[in-house]
Amino acid sequence: MIQIAELACDSSVVLPLGVLSRRPGGAVTLSGNSFTTSIVDEELQDSDVLVVAASTHGLAALGEASHCLIGWDASHRVLGRTAEVPRLDLTGYDPGGLQRVLIRRCGESQLLLETEVSVSLLDRWFRVIWSRVHGDLTARVTHATDGSVRVESDRTADYFSLADGTHVRSEPLRR
Repeated sequence: MIQIAELACDSSVVLPLGVLSRRPGGAVTLSGNSFTTSIVDEELQDSDVLVVAASTHGLAALGEASHCLIGWDASHRVLGRTAEVPRLDLTGYDPGGLQRVLIRRCGESQLLLETEVSVSLLDRWFRVIWSRVHGDLTARVTHATDGSVRVESDRTADYFSLADGTHVRSEPLRR
């Protein structure tokens, strides 16, 4: 079973593998049976939400404006940086409200990680299988079925292969 949660600063959530806590300054700590591990994400602002997916196999977490995917797996039992996630670069200018992080189930054992400019597929151990930049702030994942992910924007629906993230086809939208 995969649990998905959002974690604010100075709060904790009980997950299948332990308790995940957030503290000011980007500090994230996971405590379980006979282990405690911590990491600091310098991009994780105190006002940001940390989006988390976890099971007994592992954990993946991404801050609202972070590029660094935080991960944990049962074999290593250490929180670490597992991947760089494509994000909108707002260096020097941030109008607010553009960042987006969503994690949703995809089948029995995979997850889709959606940001404002990309979609990534994670395996059952929360590792990135593939990542695809769509670069359209209006784009949203609408569903994942029949071996593909549908990403809808203002004008088109694009389909990407679940197997490897390649672009399969585009369809114009009539609105």
